[in-house]
Amino acid sequence: MATSDHTHRRAHPLLVEGIVILASILVAFWLDGWRADREMDRDLTQELESVYREVQRNRDLVVAELVVLNRLTASADALLADLSASPRSSTMAVTDSIAWLATSWSATIDPSLGAVQAMIDSGRLAQVPNPQLRQGLAGLRDQFEDAVEEEVLAREVFSNQIFPLTRDRLDYQAFGALLPQLLGPASGGRLSQESLSKRSFPTQGTIEYPNSPAIRNALELRREWNVAAQDEMAQLKIVLNDLLTALEDELADR
Repeated sequence: MATSDHTHRRAHPLLVEGIVILASILVAFWLDGWRADREMDRDLTQELESVYREVQRNRDLVVAELVVLNRLTASADALLADLSASPRSSTMAVTDSIAWLATSWSATIDPSLGAVQAMIDSGRLAQVPNPQLRQGLAGLRDQFEDAVEEEVLAREVFSNQIFPLTRDRLDYQAFGALLPQLLGPASGGRLSQESLSKRSFPTQGTIEYPNSPAIRNALELRREWNVAAQDEMAQLKIVLNDLLTALEDELADR
């Protein structure tokens, strides 16, 4: 009986020591997991902040693009009205800036999607709790490609139809005098859509623009593609605004 009590007294400290060691191991695992979760959450927050800034910047680009597309379609309306007023005339005197915008200037947008793509590549997009936000970010590149498609088609109308019909009858160098005034000395020879959306367009006067049913039809086709691009960009603006709202809500919860 004494031997049994002695053995029990020896086993009891060993049992306590074992429990302490096990608890220490479990706490260490929990702390490691807690630290890992904190680091993952911090990294996700940082990526969401980068994505928010990127989406905000792209929304501003789309807003500027909509202004430019509106100017292109308004110029096309004005040019077609002038040409259609005298359909039998071989040429019509039209404002040079309107002719240039309606004929050869093409809208284009170059969104930055690096932060969104980085989140997709890192796998952190799957950690975003909001399913609509995950889906919206995952499909954003496709949304931009769909919106730009009509702009590409409008540009192709100029190169494939309008230019071949007018190159022997219109001095495109006449448009060259407009560019230095519009670009300005600090532009580096490039005109961004944001710049074009914010400044008035200069004019040197009028030019004789060739007129024929084929030319008017090509101009109308280009105009229609730009109108379609306006609709796509307007929808894209809504998508981007919704994403910004969802991102703001997600970041506010962190």
